[in-house]
Amino acid sequence: MEPDSVEMEGQHSVSSLEEPKGDESAAGETPCSIPRTGPNKFLSKHRMVAAITLLQNQINFIQEELDQLDTFGESSIVCEELLSKVESIPDPLLPS
Repeated sequence: MEPDSVEMEGQHSVSSLEEPKGDESAAGETPCSIPRTGPNKFLSKHRMVAAITLLQNQINFIQEELDQLDTFGESSIVCEELLSKVESIPDPLLPS
């Protein structure tokens, strides 16, 4: 018996790495009832609309951030002011 297999009385041994066979499928699901994105590239209309909506929300969020960045002043001016203030105060921990 394999270490990842389970054997019950009156049932076949099934490895956890194997896919269930036709009569062993979980909860009565048939392979046809599960939508898949494979070679046929099937994707439901609802999922496609949800993906487009998600992308549109991300675009709007990024656009708002870009608009906010436009309202900020030049960062180099702020950095220069901060640097001049910090350099003007001597550091008590450094030897003079």
